[in-house]
Amino acid sequence: MKTELSHKSAFFLVTVLMSGGLVALALWLGKGQIAFVLFSLVLLYLGRKLGWWLSKASLYDDPLPVVLIECVIWGVVLRRHLRYLRFQGAGRK
Repeated sequence: MKTELSHKSAFFLVTVLMSGGLVALALWLGKGQIAFVLFSLVLLYLGRKLGWWLSKASLYDDPLPVVLIECVIWGVVLRRHLRYLRFQGAGRK
């Protein structure tokens, strides 16, 4: 009978517990700068994992024209989001 977790399982479990703990702490503290920082840390980590998974799934295996189209779409989406965030702070759209 195997009593130890594999490294991947243990890492996933620790990641879920830490992320969940940070989110719970942010919700408990309520609104404010510390909640923003804690949510940002969790979302930054999850975004990095999602981005790495997406790049491995598509950019390494697809032919060059498809990769170029994906990069252009990524750039357009990023530009639109950054533009929205910039104007959101100024109260304009």
